[in-house]
Amino acid sequence: MITSFSHIYYRVPDVEKAFDWYSNVLGFKVLRKYSMGGRVSGYCTLAGVLLELTQLAEGTVYPPGHRMLGLTVDNMDATLADLQAKGVELVDPPFDARTFWGRQAVIK
Repeated sequence: MITSFSHIYYRVPDVEKAFDWYSNVLGFKVLRKYSMGGRVSGYCTLAGVLLELTQLAEGTVYPPGHRMLGLTVDNMDATLADLQAKGVELVDPPFDARTFWGRQAVIK
């Protein structure tokens, strides 16, 4: 069962400009920045909401409305089975995330 909202995952063309804008213009607090596989990412927060900014891969085009949200669940396998039974597509099966805590999966 989905128990809470975890974070917003947002791909941006320029991570440094995005961090500057979110922190200096909107007042978000930068928590940390890191580089993994040559791609810069990081986390900032405002009012308890975690925003993960990551570098958009050059040439990548996503369909209109494409967004990623992190949700917390009490049982990953049971929740995925329930969602798939309801017709939700599993894009990436559960994996151990290196930049966030716990297992993650991606649904569409």
